[in-house]
Amino acid sequence: MSTSYRVHLSVPPNIARHLRQEIAARFPGARIDGPPLHAEMHAFARGLAREEPPALAISPYPQLAASVLAAASGTFVPLARDVAPLAPELDALGLTPPAPELTLISVSPVALIANNRHLPELSDWADLCRPDLPAPLGCPPSDTPLPYLLEIFFSDRFGRAARPLLDTLDTQSNPLDINKRVDSGELAVGVILPALGRTFRLGGGRLVWPRSGALAIPMLACLSAQAPDEAHDIVAYLLSEQCQAFLSISGGLAPSRAGVPAFAELAACEWALIWPGWQTLLEVARIMDAAQGSTIDQREKGK
Repeated sequence: MSTSYRVHLSVPPNIARHLRQEIAARFPGARIDGPPLHAEMHAFARGLAREEPPALAISPYPQLAASVLAAASGTFVPLARDVAPLAPELDALGLTPPAPELTLISVSPVALIANNRHLPELSDWADLCRPDLPAPLGCPPSDTPLPYLLEIFFSDRFGRAARPLLDTLDTQSNPLDINKRVDSGELAVGVILPALGRTFRLGGGRLVWPRSGALAIPMLACLSAQAPDEAHDIVAYLLSEQCQAFLSISGGLAPSRAGVPAFAELAACEWALIWPGWQTLLEVARIMDAAQGSTIDQREKGK
């Protein structure tokens, strides 16, 4: 019988249930944390190395990378399994992780959804900086990394022209509600993962893959020094052709394994992605922690 060990799983909601079921069925020793809320995902990744980390952690939150890079030597270990090469499209963008203790599982592309009546011709990020754009831009809440990434991305790329857009970000809704609000016309435009922007109940919205590329957010895994062999096997399974195909076709994520087919929208745009870089990702973690850290600390003290 396998020894019990802890697994933290922060993944998009459209794939969470399937992955939890598959890991539980295939790896009997895995004790998977309960489905976390956004604030809990952030708090976990931020405090990953402050106490004994779980055997395996998987998260798109940039604080996971920051925690692993800042941890004492020997806290985390590289994957002890041979894996297929990184997809060349991601390698060319510079998405090879910055340390051997970090494994890239997939990439979440951040695209746009637009209301057909309000923005019939929206095609790229630059269009959002037009002075006549119907404000605001719907964005996931401030306990997710996306508002902070958008702040850096738009400021760096468009300068002062982006200020009105960034000053009116609407961070009141989760991604599924952003879809509904764009569909109804309450919002003219929002940012979302492609898998959550493929259908609109009222037929009022559409998915827009930005002409210059969707923003890329890496989903990373790390293994603690105490991780049993079976925890390494979980990462190898996540990188298998079978699981990578599920993440791509069903999850709308860019597969990290070379040779795995891209989902329809990613294939159609020939992997048009914008990767801001690892240093930018770490800067997102720092700014987000500064903005949200006191709230997390107070929550932790209250436990």
